Amino acid sequence: MDEIIGRDKKISKVSLPNKKIILLGDYSSIPYLLNDDNIVFFTFISRKELKRNKIFNDENITEFPFDDKIKKIKSYFFPMSDTYFDSEKIFSYSDLFHKKLEKCLNNGKIPYIHCFAGMSRSVSMLCTYLIKKFRMSDYDSIEYIRMFRTIISPNYSFVRKLFLYYSYNQ
Repeated sequence: MDEIIGRDKKISKVSLPNKKIILLGDYSSIPYLLNDDNIVFFTFISRKELKRNKIFNDENITEFPFDDKIKKIKSYFFPMSDTYFDSEKIFSYSDLFHKKLEKCLNNGKIPYIHCFAGMSRSVSMLCTYLIKKFRMSDYDSIEYIRMFRTIISPNYSFVRKLFLYYSYNQ
């Protein structure tokens, strides 16, 4: 597992200020984690991406097609595309996401937060958690995650929403 988890690898291990661990990555890394019962998946993928990639989600069970087989995993699913219009969902999803993430961490589980590329949506949602829980600024939250995953690149509309989110949560 060490060959895929680490700084600038497929899956990045983010150590929170309270020393708890979060995994951050992309859709293609899911098969590496499927056999670990300690992992809880948080999925930020648009309905269009679901359909295009033959992913099915119903009642927190997500079916991913890998290696010509369907893998069913428990996943908290947040439909979100990487567009200006869906950047508004940062506000509507943040409280539920924080609640589910806290529950996961408090139960000793390891969250795997991912979107399709692991660079924008999942990063932006993790930033909301850092802003709210650890009182980081929008800029500091992005730079904090960048220490563990240098390829992050939240799109401009998400960065603007993070600034607003930070402003509302001071």
